Amino acid sequence: MNALKIYRSSAGSGKTYTLVLEYLHLVLRHPEDYRHILAITFTNKAADEMKSRVIRALTELQQESNPGLAEALQQLLPEVILRDRAALTLKLILHDYSSFSVSTIDSFFQRLLRSLAREIHLPLRLEIDLDEEDVCKEVVDRLLREAGKDEELTRWLEQLILHKIEADRGWNIEQDLFVVAKQLFRDDQGNTRVLDRKTVHDFYHDLTTFRKSFEKSLQEIGREAIDVIRNAGLKVDDFSFGKSGVAGYLDRLQNARDPDAVTATKRALAAAENPEAWAAKKSEHRQEIVHLAESRLLPLLRKAIEIQDRDLRRYATGFQLLKTLYLFGIVNDLSLHYRDYRNENNKILISDTPRLLGAVMQESDAPFIYEKVGTRYKYLLIDEFQDTSLIQWQNILPLLEHTLGSGFMALVVGDAKQSIYRWRGGDMSLLLQGIRRDLRAFGSLFMEDVLDTNYRSKREIVLFNNSFFEKVPPLLEDVKEAGALPLLRQAYGAGLAQAVAKKNDIGGFVRIRPLTASTDPATGEERTWKAAAIEATADAIRQLLKRGYQLRDITLLVRNNRDGNLLATELFQRGFRDIISPDSLLLGTHPLIQFLLNVFRYLADPGNSIAKSQLLHYYVTQLREQDGVSLHRLFADHQLKSRKRPSATISLFDSEVHTDNAFNQLLPETFTAHLPYLSKLPVYELSEQLAAIFLLNREPDAYLQRFQDLALEFTQNDSGNLTAFISWWDENEIGLTKSVVVPEDVNALRIMSIHKSKGLQFPIVIIPFTDWSLFPKANEWIWATTDEPPFDQIGKVALNTGKKLLGTAYEAAYREEIQQQLVDNANLLYVAFTRAEHELHVFLPEDSGGELSKVSQLVSRTCDSMDKLIRSGEEWQAGEPSVAPTDSSSGTTTDVLRSYPIHRWQERISIASKARDLTGMWEEEKSSGKRFGIIVHRLLSEITASSDIERAVQAQVFDGLLREEEAEEVERQVRAGMELPGMEAYYEDGWTARAEQEILLPDGSSQRPDRVVFNANRIRIVDFKTGAERPAHRQQLSSYCDLLKQMGYAIDRASLAYLRENRVVDL
Repeated sequence: MNALKIYRSSAGSGKTYTLVLEYLHLVLRHPEDYRHILAITFTNKAADEMKSRVIRALTELQQESNPGLAEALQQLLPEVILRDRAALTLKLILHDYSSFSVSTIDSFFQRLLRSLAREIHLPLRLEIDLDEEDVCKEVVDRLLREAGKDEELTRWLEQLILHKIEADRGWNIEQDLFVVAKQLFRDDQGNTRVLDRKTVHDFYHDLTTFRKSFEKSLQEIGREAIDVIRNAGLKVDDFSFGKSGVAGYLDRLQNARDPDAVTATKRALAAAENPEAWAAKKSEHRQEIVHLAESRLLPLLRKAIEIQDRDLRRYATGFQLLKTLYLFGIVNDLSLHYRDYRNENNKILISDTPRLLGAVMQESDAPFIYEKVGTRYKYLLIDEFQDTSLIQWQNILPLLEHTLGSGFMALVVGDAKQSIYRWRGGDMSLLLQGIRRDLRAFGSLFMEDVLDTNYRSKREIVLFNNSFFEKVPPLLEDVKEAGALPLLRQAYGAGLAQAVAKKNDIGGFVRIRPLTASTDPATGEERTWKAAAIEATADAIRQLLKRGYQLRDITLLVRNNRDGNLLATELFQRGFRDIISPDSLLLGTHPLIQFLLNVFRYLADPGNSIAKSQLLHYYVTQLREQDGVSLHRLFADHQLKSRKRPSATISLFDSEVHTDNAFNQLLPETFTAHLPYLSKLPVYELSEQLAAIFLLNREPDAYLQRFQDLALEFTQNDSGNLTAFISWWDENEIGLTKSVVVPEDVNALRIMSIHKSKGLQFPIVIIPFTDWSLFPKANEWIWATTDEPPFDQIGKVALNTGKKLLGTAYEAAYREEIQQQLVDNANLLYVAFTRAEHELHVFLPEDSGGELSKVSQLVSRTCDSMDKLIRSGEEWQAGEPSVAPTDSSSGTTTDVLRSYPIHRWQERISIASKARDLTGMWEEEKSSGKRFGIIVHRLLSEITASSDIERAVQAQVFDGLLREEEAEEVERQVRAGMELPGMEAYYEDGWTARAEQEILLPDGSSQRPDRVVFNANRIRIVDFKTGAERPAHRQQLSSYCDLLKQMGYAIDRASLAYLRENRVVDL
């Protein structure tokens, strides 16, 4: 079949089903053609989903388990026995899966790039780098490292800094360079001319000269006019409207240095036509002023207006351009550094691939390209076409022309209303206009269809969205800076309203609720509308749970990661602990992770008083929850000096020196007494130790687990050094880029950006913060070109956005950007509102009136204009709240982690000297008596005096051999053992103790008495026993005595201490 099928598919209209059906139609007709079909999607997830659905559909057709699909295909292929043909096709695909060509457009271009590497003069072993920001930073760093070496570059950077300071925009140029570098890697970079420094310098000089000349001519007019007024004995305030009138305008001209100051006001323009307008009707100087205006001031004013009429546009353009022009003198340097980076690392950016392919693709015919790739495609299926960029389209176009010219079929699916990736190059005009323009030679093959039935959403949601988005275009066209929006009209035009699928013909609920800021009557604190939205969101979730919905049914959509993180944090604090969000739950914002990092920073640098104070504050106020501790005491603690030695010798690791400060008094001794040891641990082991010391593992914590995952990942790829980890964390902004990871199948709330929700659907959608701006952000950069001389010489430039671009040569570009932003925001709303299956809840600030500038105002004013939408109290509603359907809960069961064990590395790697004694120590709780016995046995052998008991027990806790809650009982048993009658001889002052000291025998074996104390050549031996008395014990002790006698010692005393029986038996 020779055709170009174009499907316009609104949200929920079965786009993927249509694609799969078309693919099956082709492959079931000729099974071998699976090798000659190329399906292109825009995300890996979409590619995987399409592959899965094709395989599943073939399986169902083979098993005859999907009668609906079979019926649809049988109508297309009446002569085919579907069961047999599906079995054959499935076998062919599964045995040659690599030829099953469903891929993202980026993956396909990368494959082409590697195949054409020789023609493009690229290394054959090429690596694609996905992280554009890292590469940009590296390129900018390389450029800045050249400062001081390259004299010309150094002078240029110095001038760039001076120009930025003069413009009151700081001195740091790194971010500006970064923005320019990113532009180099965009799809449309070819429109950015690489200008040499001399060209930029000369252009800058010409603009500056013109600017000064223009300002000087107007300043001279202003000074002359004010002199005339003063010489006449008058003041500016004597004239009509004073400083805001015509005289005030002339006064401002004296020092005019920007377009606002030089531009004639409405009153000045009126006064230029009428001398009577110079003086107020009741002014006592009226006749004098009118005469002065006619004779002296009017000519000056008219001359100023004449200069403006002739040159103001050029002046205003130059004024804006001079703010950024100097940056473009180093575009060539950035390009060269990127080329060096690419050659050194055999890497290119993923965004480079379309541009690098462009020249070859447009100069070569499709047969040559297919020969290089090794596969000849007959059929092309392109999904999400509205997100295609211009250069991607130009690279695909030759293949489409070949397909259609060879008598085969191509298919394009898209929805201009869901075009939300313009920032990535997506161009919705290609779907609305470009494809017909560029393939007009094949106009007779066009077959267009609209998928107009919504299979996703319930009736009330579909009807609401139909009505809402019908009224959006005229409201947006009232924005005075925008004017007509033809693309928006075409995308949301008549005939695109959706029908409701039969299965969804009943139900659905839409709720749009404006909120206001308020004052808390109890505290008097101001509560923002956003705080009200968070509370309203939490209430909505609670109500939904009461109606039978599960957390997994509810998805919260946000505009950006910052809002997502705020929402996740606030809901977490309100008890909603199960939250899935790839962009929220950032590690760096969580207090527990901040505490761990402060401990890390302090251990790495004991002089870091900020980290020390913060970790102490968190421990006392959050972990110990101790009231009454003075904040001054905590934050001034680092200033304490030792009374025992000069301050120059103090080490904060020396707990002996600082026994009287809060750090040592309040923090656990298991921490303060082992600082040198902790500071030397690898970061993962350190995190385990700190979790045990501060009891952070009393219950599972997703933030702690994620932090340890990253610590382990770092250790595997690096040295594990503490200082290196802190540098890695800070330099890569890990805390602001890494989030808690929650399994997808867990019963949890979802929080995601609107962009990431595209292509997905959810039973319940809540949009808490519908308040973003309709316009470009102030002082963000836009890239613009103009045909007006002399500015057409420099091609595409970066300019600060804002209304100040109106009245410049870049006015059209700015208006176009506003139009694009308005369309983008309408599309964002469309994507967000059409994700819901059963219910849609939207919260927004109350409309305060004024010009339309916020999405919230657009939503409010659209709702006001919808006849069928009911205003119920404080909110608009459509439909009724629903009870969750019986199949709402997933069949998936999730096993929840109820404890979070922490293990020291010593327990994972057995040390022989202790392994014999501690084997099985932790196996079962029932063996705790034996474990206690072993620990008490060891402590009685090792300690010197009763004053050592507490420290020795805490050391066991620190080593992970004893739980904190068991320490008191072990300490009691050790004291009881030391106080047995006769045991004082083994802890007497003046005697040196040796615990479990091995005695090597001539045959290589050894014996090891528990405790030996000696004074000169006199020796005492005690062996501790936890069991009942046996004859073998005396034999063993006698053996120890005989060995020591042979070594020249005199046995002063030898005893057996039976701890369970509380008695000591002398030999």
